[in-house]
Amino acid sequence: MDSSVRFELRGSVLLISLESPDQFPRLTHSVLSQLLDRFKSLAADTSVRAALITGTTQSFAAGADLEEVSALTPVEALRFSALGQSLMRAIESCPKPIVAAIRGYCLGGGFDLAMACHLRVAGEDARFGHPGGSLGIITGWGGTARLPRLIGHARAH
Repeated sequence: MDSSVRFELRGSVLLISLESPDQFPRLTHSVLSQLLDRFKSLAADTSVRAALITGTTQSFAAGADLEEVSALTPVEALRFSALGQSLMRAIESCPKPIVAAIRGYCLGGGFDLAMACHLRVAGEDARFGHPGGSLGIITGWGGTARLPRLIGHARAH
């Protein structure tokens, strides 16, 4: 399923919308690259004071596109993991506040994305999870390190 990202400046807030025709945005190579490019330039952009990342009413982000990931060679998988890590670090280290507005499912790499943000605001319908373990995969984007720091070790296990 084709996922995309839309950037819209509303006043001094950059609205970043993760989109997908099936309402379950996936963090494809293209989406990660677009996000990383934008976050790399965000610190110097004086027109932006903060950013808000949102998904659809069904899902903030459903994680990586498993069809895309399953077709990667080992070298490509390493590069994909490094791309995701670079994005998460760019968000986490951004000097401007980055907020994740979460509705619906927030899974796998999408959960990692939300945890990299400075603040998370979740609707009553928000559902968080890391289903990768049951699929025999894990995200390499730092979520397993960020979660205990955010909610404590006891609650993270």
